[in-house]
Amino acid sequence: MGSALFKVSHGNTSAQATINKAEREQYIKGAFEVNCLDWVAGKNVLLVDDVFTTVAMANEATKTLKTARAGKNYIYTLGRVIVVKGLGS
Repeated sequence: MGSALFKVSHGNTSAQATINKAEREQYIKGAFEVNCLDWVAGKNVLLVDDVFTTVAMANEATKTLKTARAGKNYIYTLGRVIVVKGLGS
């Protein structure tokens, strides 16, 4: 996808729901890159994600955007994973 503003630069990130928080943070580290710096520098950016599992993706994406000199970053998610301890076993 050559015209994408943001791209995943390694691997398949869809399996993140099955790994713990520490593994997810390590897995997502360095995963994003900005394809067109001119589209980002000095501009506010809205990221849209399907599910907010942990803050790992948001932190890494924001870090990448700050490096690209983006303005403010906003994150909109459609759903949130809620873990309830003590149920099921």
